[in-house]
Amino acid sequence: MSREVRSLLCDPQTSGGLLLAVTPDAEDDVKATAAEFGIDLTAIGELVEARGGRAMVEIR
Repeated sequence: MSREVRSLLCDPQTSGGLLLAVTPDAEDDVKATAAEFGIDLTAIGELVEARGGRAMVEIR
């Protein structure tokens, strides 16, 4: 795991990051619910149809 990816996914203050997969139509509701508890969520990517028979993860 590269240093950049590790810094994105692991936060020493919380013993790890939180990664959620949410459907696009639920994104606003999930963010609003998290905000009620003082949690600020940010989208970092999206699920798309596989191309060429290969699975790929791309973080924006």
